[in-house]
Amino acid sequence: MIGVPDLKISFPSETVKMQEGDIVVCYTDGATETENSQGEQFGAERLSKIIQLNKDKASTEICSCILESLKAFAGSVPFKDDITTLVFKRTKP
Repeated sequence: MIGVPDLKISFPSETVKMQEGDIVVCYTDGATETENSQGEQFGAERLSKIIQLNKDKASTEICSCILESLKAFAGSVPFKDDITTLVFKRTKP
């Protein structure tokens, strides 16, 4: 790790077998906390809906749809935090 060589962090691990069509989306809070001009946050429910509406697309396209939806929601309001999304999708058995 850069700048913190003695820091040791461990996380529990688990193996999950994904079936064809399964999608895993990892995101930072900057995605759900994106605000519009009324101060309303995007939220997990909207994010889930975007994923559901685009579940038949490739993982890269789902990621792009999420970002475009966040931009449309925020409008002219600049993002206040970083936004990171990772989308994993099992396409073949």
